[in-house]
Amino acid sequence: MVTMMSIDPGDRTRSAPVTSGDRARALLADSVPNQVWTAAPDGTLDYVNARVLEYFGRTFDEMIGAGWQGVIHPADLTRVLETWTRSLTTGSPYEVEFRLRRADGEYHWHIGRAMPECDDRGRVVKWFGSNTDVEDLRAAEVARDRALAEARAERQQLYDVFMQVPAAITVLEGPDHIFTVVNPRYAALTGHRKILGKSIRDAMPELEEQGYFEILDSVYATGQPFKARESLVQIDRDHDGVPEDVYVDFVYQPLKRAEGETFGIMVHAVDVTDKVHAREQIAAARAEADNANRAKSEFLAAMSHDLRTPLNAIGGYADLVKDGLYGPVTDAQITAMQRIRRAEDHLLTLINDILSYAKIEAGRLTIDLTDVSVNALLTELRPLIAPQVAARGLRYEFRPASPDVRVRADRERATQILLNLLTNAVKFTVDGTISVDFEATADDVFIRVRDTGPGIAPDRLATIFDPFVQARRFGEPRKEGVGLGLAISRELARAMGGDLTVVSELGRGSTFTARLPRSVEA
Repeated sequence: MVTMMSIDPGDRTRSAPVTSGDRARALLADSVPNQVWTAAPDGTLDYVNARVLEYFGRTFDEMIGAGWQGVIHPADLTRVLETWTRSLTTGSPYEVEFRLRRADGEYHWHIGRAMPECDDRGRVVKWFGSNTDVEDLRAAEVARDRALAEARAERQQLYDVFMQVPAAITVLEGPDHIFTVVNPRYAALTGHRKILGKSIRDAMPELEEQGYFEILDSVYATGQPFKARESLVQIDRDHDGVPEDVYVDFVYQPLKRAEGETFGIMVHAVDVTDKVHAREQIAAARAEADNANRAKSEFLAAMSHDLRTPLNAIGGYADLVKDGLYGPVTDAQITAMQRIRRAEDHLLTLINDILSYAKIEAGRLTIDLTDVSVNALLTELRPLIAPQVAARGLRYEFRPASPDVRVRADRERATQILLNLLTNAVKFTVDGTISVDFEATADDVFIRVRDTGPGIAPDRLATIFDPFVQARRFGEPRKEGVGLGLAISRELARAMGGDLTVVSELGRGSTFTARLPRSVEA
């Protein structure tokens, strides 16, 4: 027998000698990374290996004769004792998890395993056991379980979003595109058919030859998304064998694993059928309205032309009668012929306005742009408006500016605009002044026609340029005309690249401003 006083380099001592065989077994036990021990039938330790001494920070003699109760976590002690007692009674091995207090006071989870040695009568005479530190494993399992729980929560949250989002969403997995997730909007899109677990080719055979299966195959093979807007898809939503036209905005988004492999496709679709039909109806209504306007304009143009011929004849014959071509006439007859001529002139003015507006609406307005001197244009207006100004007892002022200022305009159309503005100013001014001036900027020329009439009510300014709205001033009765003059004038100004605007103040008069593009100096 060989006596030894130490079983490891830490100078832990035994209280009893061991044989050389015991020493070999002790060295073998010390080489094991787990705690190895033996105990008497009552659980008192009679041998521990170096791992036990290192963990608890004790010497061999301090551990021998001791039990585990003092180092097991109080919350685990009852369960461990119940397991050990049951094994002691039955003579069967046991395995139990518990926490052991380390030398620094921290507890680590261990798996304790023990096998009893029994005598011929089945009584336990010795325990052989080990404790395996599983703290890191338990921490890893807790982290894993937490990560799995978080992943499940996120998956559930994403699933809930899919179920509530106001779009049709489904997930197709595998090369056969098996339905694995279908939200209510997608179910409604398909007519609430049972499609979960089925391939899209089996679930929706009517899509064959519409190109969608081929697109899905391509997205799955290439991993590249596909999107389309207002795509026509024919779906048998009523299950009557007759597909209906549905328009959708959709995206096929490939789903990929961490390593980049595509495992499925998420389909996001929005039914835009109502929007497409509404747009088509609006387009049809617009085309119908355009056709109606064109027909109206063509009718007005034809009517105006047909009316002007007999009116010209009436005016001509009235002049011949007045001039005595058909015999002597009295003063009363001359007065009557003059009234006929004025009525004819008025009707021709109305017809010309209607004809001009018809041409504008029909898009047949002809504009001949030239460089026009503003001073010359306004000077030519004076003799045209002078008789009306004199008849009303008004003053007419024209303030010429630089003679070099020119506008790029159709001379005849520009004259028509300004003459209409001056005629209106005279018509609505009882006493005061009609003035004309202009101002030039680098790009435009602003020609202003001012009057000292009663002004225009604010609620009428917004509609004064609308067709068939008369430019009635505040407190004035309805004047002659059909209300096309200002509408035509503004459209003519805009056709030449300008505009027509107005500012007015009740009791102080109105100012109409025609803006026309300034000619570019050569």
